[in-house]
Order: sequence, then structure tokens, then C-alpha cells
Amino acid sequence: MSLTANYLLVEAGTNGKFDTTSCAVPGSDAAAPDDVKISVDKATYVGSTTYISTLDINGGTPLSAGTYRLFICGTTSIENAAGIHLNNGVDTLLDFTVQAAASASTLPATGFRHGEVTQLAQQPAAKAYTDTAMLLEIPKIGVSMPIVGVPQSDAGWDVTWLGNSAGYLSGSAFPTWAGNTVITGHVWDAYNQPGIFSELKTLSYGDQVQIQAWGLTYTYEVRESKLVTKKNVNAAFQSEEYDWLTLVTCEFYNPFTGDYLFRRAVRAVLISVK
Repeated sequence: MSLTANYLLVEAGTNGKFDTTSCAVPGSDAAAPDDVKISVDKATYVGSTTYISTLDINGGTPLSAGTYRLFICGTTSIENAAGIHLNNGVDTLLDFTVQAAASASTLPATGFRHGEVTQLAQQPAAKAYTDTAMLLEIPKIGVSMPIVGVPQSDAGWDVTWLGNSAGYLSGSAFPTWAGNTVITGHVWDAYNQPGIFSELKTLSYGDQVQIQAWGLTYTYEVRESKLVTKKNVNAAFQSEEYDWLTLVTCEFYNPFTGDYLFRRAVRAVLISVK
């Protein structure tokens, strides 16, 4: 059996939900009728005891905007050395959304007014965040926080309800995948206290940032820290082929307007996965 048979990638169909429930679907290597199967063309593994798999998909053509589900096939094909199926015969699922490249005109506002507690309205369902089951850790400033997915709308990204979470901005690369992942956090929170990214500006070349995901630690090293204008979206979302993180938060509070004049962008590159 080829390595590509260990995976099944589908796009949600016209009903907007996934009807494919496992790799063991009728017709073997197929998707349920309303889903669209995306080809997995090649799978390569790197590692000795813990393996990292890289998949070539869709004939090399970038995925179009849509909602996708990747099945890692414990029901049918992936086994350990003892012949036991992955997860005792249960598929592992990864849902993700592909959106068009960032078209917002401004980077998100990550700080509230100083000197007052801000009452937050209830978060609308259309702006709900997605749990990624990942943690972002920055040892130098002593913070560890869950990463959530922040959807993008025509107005950009609304990070009002992040609290003590870090927000992965849709439209950038999915965390730990190749490309540039943009993650933001509050510099000043709604309770009139410093936010989890309040000390982001102290990071410098060589400092480490880590993502904990799927039992692995992805370690990144800072290569650049700079101030950018809030309208310079391209500075944060610059394209990368390798795995980069760009951490963004507000800086230079204006007490007269309650706004922040600039954004701090800290860029770090992946150096190890253990």
C-alpha cells in the first residue's frame, strides 16, 4: 500500500458540512457524494521515532478558498511496528479553512483604552474563534497561551474577545505549516491590565518562540523586530516558503484618542521540531 493511502483530503460540499466520516468510506478511497475529494499525490516522512509527514496535494495547485478536512487513516492503513492501527483504529481529523489572501486595509487593534475597564458585548457567532489545540509559548517574557483561529471578514480581523489567548489570523499560513503564520495578542486588555503581548517589544534576535502541537515542540528564533504602521498589512503578511511566525501587537498608545499609533511585528523562523 502506498504512503498516500494513509490520508484522505476532502472539501465540504454544497451543504457546507462534511459528509465523509472516515477513511473507510464506501468505495474505498473516495469521499461521500456531497464532498469533493482532493488528491494526495505524495507523502514523505522525516524522523526516527516521531515522524513528520509532508504531503503534496492537488497536483501542486493551491487550494481554492473553502473548508477542508484531512483524515489520517487509523481506520484503514496507518499501523505501528506491532501492526496496531493508529489511535486503535480511529482516524485523526484536521479541519482547516483556506481563505483568499489578506485584503484587509489595517492590521487588527490589539489594545483597549488605558485607565478604564471596557465592557465587552457578546461575541457574535460570525466572529467566533476556532480552537486549534495548540499552545504558544514565549520563554523570555514568561507567557504561555492557547492559540485560536480568528476569522477574516471584509473589515479585517476582530480580536476583541481574545482575552488571554493568541489569535492566528486567517489568511496567513496555518500554524506549524510552511509559509508565514501571523499571530496576534493583546498589548492591553479589557480589564485595564497589560495583555499577554505587552512585552513583545522586548524580544530581539535569537530569542525563542515555541508552538506546542500534537505532542511536538516547534521552536522558532527571532530574526527581526520592527514597528510598522497599522495600514501596512503587507509587512506582517509577507510571503514565505519556509515556516515563519510573525507576532503582531499594538504599540505607542495615544491617550487623547484611545488609539495605538503603530504595530510591533516580531518575525521568527523555525529552527527545530522535537
